[in-house]
Amino acid sequence: MRETKDRELRRMRDKFEEEKRKETEKYQFEYDKLREEIQLFARKLGQEENLNKQLSMLNYKLQSNISELGNNFYSGQEDELGPSTFYKPSALNVDNDTSDDIFARKKAWAELDRE
Repeated sequence: MRETKDRELRRMRDKFEEEKRKETEKYQFEYDKLREEIQLFARKLGQEENLNKQLSMLNYKLQSNISELGNNFYSGQEDELGPSTFYKPSALNVDNDTSDDIFARKKAWAELDRE
């Protein structure tokens, strides 16, 4: 009788340990899968942030070049026609420009895009 109980208890422990092991493996697999997915998203986010920085720098350079061209163009007209009434673009100065300045700049770009 004692042997039967010991065998039954051992069998139950083995069964419990096996179920516990399977469940642990399942959760470990899910955890690993989620960790890899998070790493993938982190890499993509890093790439997007890097691309945004590069685009920001290129946009700033483009804006500076356009401003310089505009200033050269309008300075020539002032000599011939007197003071210019045209909109003169200037380089964006994030520290000094107000939101109204930025809004006016965006509005001017939108009008140019429509043309």
